[in-house]
Amino acid sequence: MSYAPFVFSSPMQVIAANTSLIPDVTLLGNRFRKPLWIDEVRFAYMNLESEAAPFNMGLSVRCKLSLGRVALTGSRDNGFVPISMFGPSISVVPEELSGPDGTFGSFRWRLPKPLFVPANDTLRAQFFRTADGFPGDVRVSVAYAGRYTKPEESLPNTIDIPYVDTFIHSTGSTFGLSSERDLVNPFPVDLNVQRLISRTFLVSGAGISIFGLPFDIATEILIKDSYGHNVVRDFVAPRRVFDPTRSATTAPFVLKPNERINVQFRSVPATYTPMVSMVGWRREVYR
Repeated sequence: MSYAPFVFSSPMQVIAANTSLIPDVTLLGNRFRKPLWIDEVRFAYMNLESEAAPFNMGLSVRCKLSLGRVALTGSRDNGFVPISMFGPSISVVPEELSGPDGTFGSFRWRLPKPLFVPANDTLRAQFFRTADGFPGDVRVSVAYAGRYTKPEESLPNTIDIPYVDTFIHSTGSTFGLSSERDLVNPFPVDLNVQRLISRTFLVSGAGISIFGLPFDIATEILIKDSYGHNVVRDFVAPRRVFDPTRSATTAPFVLKPNERINVQFRSVPATYTPMVSMVGWRREVYR
């Protein structure tokens, strides 16, 4: 079906705190007017400000993705999802150790199903950066990796749409419970969940994120489905549930329309911000 791989990448662009940024669409679009499949979305950030302490921008830098009218991200926060909640870190330097020579980081979302992009459309990205307290100029970029299809391949009647949604615990609260708007299937079709991701960020007095792993701290997590059935039966440390290497656990199940995953955190230290995201896909008519 496919005959040539590609990687489209936007340049590193400065994004100020509490503002949004739309990467150059011409560099992320289909330059040869051929339909294509996207297999991966990759996010990167850079800040050359020298700091003695390491920090991680996977919480404060967020991204929203859409294909035409179809959303790939979020049911809350206007669709912006922290880039660390799409998938694992792919940094050469471990993400929690980046520091004295600047901050560098990247995360990869290997799509649960390849995304078909018609010749006349583009997967659109938009970044948002919270008021995170980071010094210096922060730069971000996004890249798509995939394959071209045969020129004569027509648009399928339905396509699989990858999807990510996140529950972010409120910093400063010792207990947190996701709402009916978090980790929910907001669509009129089934949502196939592939995996859950959890990260915990330490937020310093300056608002800077220090790390993003499911550390064995005092925090405990409990997870149930819409009907109260156990996904994680008892309160346990996130590291007992999520693989510390990729901060994820495989959890294949189907959410019917308006069904959701219920997450509870307890014993959360005041400076910690734990999060959980669900990654999956749905099938939509795209005409």
